[in-house]
Amino acid sequence: MGTKKGQDRLFRSIFINKDRLLELYNAIDGTNYSDPSAITIINTEYDSPFYYSNLRARNDIEFIIGNSFVCIEHQLSVDPITPLRMFMYLGRLCEEMLEGSLKEKYWKDALEIAANSRFFVLYCGEDDHPAEGILKITDLFADKGAKSGLILDVVVLNINKGCNPELEEKSKSLAAYVNFIARERKHLVPVSVGEINGCPDDKILKDYLAENSQEVIDLPPIP
Repeated sequence: MGTKKGQDRLFRSIFINKDRLLELYNAIDGTNYSDPSAITIINTEYDSPFYYSNLRARNDIEFIIGNSFVCIEHQLSVDPITPLRMFMYLGRLCEEMLEGSLKEKYWKDALEIAANSRFFVLYCGEDDHPAEGILKITDLFADKGAKSGLILDVVVLNINKGCNPELEEKSKSLAAYVNFIARERKHLVPVSVGEINGCPDDKILKDYLAENSQEVIDLPPIP
């Protein structure tokens, strides 16, 4: 398992949990949802219609909450074509809501959900990056000045420790994750069972670490 894939997998494994995902989403989008059961995660399995094996790694979580589709990607290097990829996800979502596996539940609200889509990149790499930025699909056009009816913006948030302290305050699970990554990155060695059991972050991620400690131990050192 490569370092990048390992860290992406760790992030996704932690935040696929609806309680932690709800806390994270409220923090990054300024919402105040309180019921984790309101979340419908729509790309849990590798054979999901949203999984394009030749286009994407498992570094994302896609879900519907309220009347919004939300896509969150964890990235170690900011990918400028992210808006185009997320546009493809949105198109696939519409297909599934209108004609596919999500039709029964979301057909009546499909257009509203698509119109209220929210896209995020959570950056956790080592290159310098602003605390917040925007990736625009129009930036990919050859003619930068051309008028377009296609608008899709992706909010990029730097979640490295100390870069967005207000997010860490609002999401204790996110704070625990970035502290864990910063600690391993500093040590440059894989963690051990003893380190996991003694890490203060475990008080927040206790359930996850208890169930997945070997997976965390097996992660390669983060350079």
